[in-house]
Amino acid sequence: MIKEFIEMKKKEIRVKTALYSAVDKFIVEKQDMLDLVMRIYETLKNTPTENLQQELISQIVNVIHKDEVDNEVVNKTENE
Repeated sequence: MIKEFIEMKKKEIRVKTALYSAVDKFIVEKQDMLDLVMRIYETLKNTPTENLQQELISQIVNVIHKDEVDNEVVNKTENE
């Protein structure tokens, strides 16, 4: 009976860990998207509406490129 209880608790801990990890990952990704939207808004808030589409595309490309460069730097430092 005690052995079954311990096994049940182990499974419960595994399930909770998986659930909490998934929730944490979702929150982190949501925060990353919110940061991206805020950065784009800050760069485009004074842009005239005629140029908005071109500027939006340009800024998104710049943000994506900057993130890729940052990720490459982090990966290089982790590998060294």
